[in-house]
Amino acid sequence: MATCLLGLLGVFISLFAVVMPSYFALRFKNYTAIKNTLSELGSVNSPYKRAVANYYFLPLALANIIFLLSAYYLLEGALSYPAPFILMSFVSLGYFIAALFPSDDGSPMKGSVRNQVHNLGGVFEYIGSGSGLVLLGTLPQSSLWGGVWSLYLIISGGVILTMLVLLALPSLQSIRGLTQRIAEYSYFGWVFVFSLSLLF
Repeated sequence: MATCLLGLLGVFISLFAVVMPSYFALRFKNYTAIKNTLSELGSVNSPYKRAVANYYFLPLALANIIFLLSAYYLLEGALSYPAPFILMSFVSLGYFIAALFPSDDGSPMKGSVRNQVHNLGGVFEYIGSGSGLVLLGTLPQSSLWGGVWSLYLIISGGVILTMLVLLALPSLQSIRGLTQRIAEYSYFGWVFVFSLSLLF
């Protein structure tokens, strides 16, 4: 029963992470998922700043923490090493920071002190989720699900870390929305696939 509930929670989280930004993006003129970042949805002068913080960033941060804690304790016998789950909890840290410290308009690389704190939260999120997935994939216990599962974890984590580097390149600022979403969907894609494996 607990495994089934965890699986349902994970499926909900992963779908929520895709649906909510799409919902808010439809309310902005000239917003595109290719160019514009998720942070811009809740930027300091966004008309939906509070809604994005309260109904997207904060719930996702909380749900992800609950999911990771539950997954760790449920699988403690098989995956007794907590470091990957601690690292992946940085995703929640990133979303908490995004809610409390909205970005400047346009979500620049530098900007105000508040914006730099916001960006630092994103760095923690992607380093944590990327390295957490890679580490989880290298654990001997991950082979219990098969070699393909371990490879999937390592690739997903590697993609996230690569996207973090690409986000910092000035020459790719025109597609930073796409770059960020690849990183986000790599993490929440793992949540979705892992959750399905618990359900079926």
